[in-house]
Amino acid sequence: FQFILKEPPGFIDPWRKKVTVSAGDSLVLECYVKGAPQPLVIWYKDRIKIQMKGRVVLTESRQLLVITKATDDDGGRYDCEVANSQGNDTRTMMVVIEPGMSVIC
Repeated sequence: FQFILKEPPGFIDPWRKKVTVSAGDSLVLECYVKGAPQPLVIWYKDRIKIQMKGRVVLTESRQLLVITKATDDDGGRYDCEVANSQGNDTRTMMVVIEPGMSVIC
């Protein structure tokens, strides 16, 4: 007899609905998930799938999204979609980029 655990994907809190970062700083978004089998994590910005390239890094099985040197263009709606054979779910957060600090000599 073999017992195989199956669990729909879900999120492990805390979840931030709004993230504010200064221009030029790193933007770090977390989407920690649970489920069996291990859910696949897909990130979207303004409903377009995010690819790992340039300033964009996905780590920890895609549960951590890091964008270095944030710019105004990085602001907007971010969705974290999780899916496995038992179902899927999505959470949304809004990202606001504030003007960076300028040093005038």
